[in-house]
Amino acid sequence: MLPIPSSYDLLRSAILTHPVLRARSNYHSHVYLTSNEEKIALVRNAFSSSQLKGGIYCGVSGLQNWDFISLTQPDLALLIDKNQATVDFQNAVINLIKTQPNRHSFLKKLEDLVQSYPEDFFADNFLLPQKKDRSTPLLEIDNLSTLKHGAFASKKAFNRVKNLALNGRIIALSLDLTKEIEVSILATMIKTHNCYLSCLYLSNVGDWVHRIAQGICDAPNLQAFKRNINRLISPSQTHILESTWFGYDPELYRDGDYQMVLSMITPGALGPLQPYDPCIFRGAIPNVERSAYFANSLLLDPLPSDASGKHKRAAEEEKTSHSKPKRLLPVDKECPT
Repeated sequence: MLPIPSSYDLLRSAILTHPVLRARSNYHSHVYLTSNEEKIALVRNAFSSSQLKGGIYCGVSGLQNWDFISLTQPDLALLIDKNQATVDFQNAVINLIKTQPNRHSFLKKLEDLVQSYPEDFFADNFLLPQKKDRSTPLLEIDNLSTLKHGAFASKKAFNRVKNLALNGRIIALSLDLTKEIEVSILATMIKTHNCYLSCLYLSNVGDWVHRIAQGICDAPNLQAFKRNINRLISPSQTHILESTWFGYDPELYRDGDYQMVLSMITPGALGPLQPYDPCIFRGAIPNVERSAYFANSLLLDPLPSDASGKHKRAAEEEKTSHSKPKRLLPVDKECPT
């Protein structure tokens, strides 16, 4: 007799067969290979010491997701992104994990995969060794913490994600977190199958939704994003990982140096009457105390730090394509919610 499919197997099948969720995005942009977020190691350590296991992991962007998948040990992992190029890259990584016999073989193929793309494919390409210079292996690049400390750093961690991949429990999807139809379908499926999000990694998507780099607040997008996140999460069960690059804290931006700080909002921190709000997270609503809003949360407030070489280089890269960023909003002006 065949085993009865679990709720997560049924959810996986529903996602894979839904025409809206399986549709390819028309949006293509540079791919962020990895993360430049501060405190990612502290979040990793917090997960390592927690009892978090099971549920659904859902995250945007690049290889740092694999760290969090290995650490949280979900029943199902969803790698989502508005950028179809990112989704295609993650599908290529999934295929490598499934087909390579061991960790060492996978790492070699991963390096070959990264080097096979055009030089302007990755937004953080300046972190990578140039094609003509293979003296610095991908594995040794400091920014690729995934390869030094996370999912691909040990046989045990690698086997966790490999087993998920082989069982079809890791899916890459084109999903725009500001599109209510797409997110509503996914949120309804999760609830209908009695599943839940155990971890939601947003990176700094909220910054782009706000359009902070342009010095404005995009209210319609912001409202949709806020509603969608609250549709997806379970306040008593979901860990939210979010970072901000442009914000009110003067320590986040000084003399052209950007510091993107990753924070973890733990389950129960928001409370049933206080939904997730990207404005409050960024200190963009006057007279709201963030420490009270995120009671019991972890790593919320960024620590001041001097500009490191890494940050300076990131700042120089950003300056080539953007003018000097403005503050999100005037201090005396509320961000609409």
